[in-house]
Amino acid sequence: MEKKRLFYLDFIRAIALFIILIVHFNATITNMFTLPSKFTGSILPGNIYIGEFGSGLFFMISGAALGLTLDRPFNTGEFCVKRAKAIYPMFYIAFLVSFGIRFTENPASYAAVPSASILYTVFGIDMFALSIGWCRMNFACVGEWFTGVILILYLLFPIFRKGVSKVPFVTAVLAAALFLPLHLSGIDKGLLALNAVKFLFGIYFTKYRLYEKKLTAPAGVILFLSAVLLFPPLGVPAGFGGLFFTAGIFMVLSVLAPFLEVRGVKEFCGLASRYSYAAFLVHHVLIQRMVRNFDLETLRRRDAFLLFGVYLAFTAICSVLLYTANEKLAGALRPREGRA
Repeated sequence: MEKKRLFYLDFIRAIALFIILIVHFNATITNMFTLPSKFTGSILPGNIYIGEFGSGLFFMISGAALGLTLDRPFNTGEFCVKRAKAIYPMFYIAFLVSFGIRFTENPASYAAVPSASILYTVFGIDMFALSIGWCRMNFACVGEWFTGVILILYLLFPIFRKGVSKVPFVTAVLAAALFLPLHLSGIDKGLLALNAVKFLFGIYFTKYRLYEKKLTAPAGVILFLSAVLLFPPLGVPAGFGGLFFTAGIFMVLSVLAPFLEVRGVKEFCGLASRYSYAAFLVHHVLIQRMVRNFDLETLRRRDAFLLFGVYLAFTAICSVLLYTANEKLAGALRPREGRA
């Protein structure tokens, strides 16, 4: 069962990655949805933004993967160090390359950026800071707001873990009482509260081994059909519709995954999972550079699909290069056994 559990995480992560790649490609070639799409739409049934769906799957995967630690020894300090090593070195490599290119090409673009805002980049929350309104400009180059949110959720995870392990019902009630009003208040710009709920959903999903339950798929179908068919007429906020829709699809995919666990699919999903963070860091800056020579208003549908193929290929190549560079750096910095 452990094998299938890990495969379903890789399977859903691969799907989520592909969705995010599509979302940012489409956003770029439509000039942030101000031009007609020549590729695909951005809104799912029920008025659910496809980007919210893709990022929501990632948050649920993160929670479900960390939920595997519930029955294992856990040290908060070691956990934080491990998460920092997994995120920051690759982030810094991608940032330095991207910033170096941008700055040398157009140094004036950073003239008005406050020097102190480099701290947002140091902590890996520069895109998040821009999105939530903490600053109007900084040195952000790679990644997305997602990085800042997941770092906050990692800091909260030791609390979530203890609560889900010791008092799961009370933790769920308290989380709903805290995060749902926070989302409705708009203070978090829709970036943190509901994504914390999705993250917690993933932890509970692993705790109760819902990927093995017979009722998981039917319950998932009910959730996403409710989000699509019932929530819009009832006036339920789109964010809650996205929450139910994403949770429902996540549940269905987790049950479907074992039936697709064949050699080719398994290897592809494993590779997508391995390089997903690297792809996440490089893909947006790549497509932004690729469209520079295109007239987006007259872009033909055929050329949009050709550009998407080139974009996928370059993202894959750069992701492998970034991942490899990070591994080599980690190896070079790792103390050698027996060295004085």
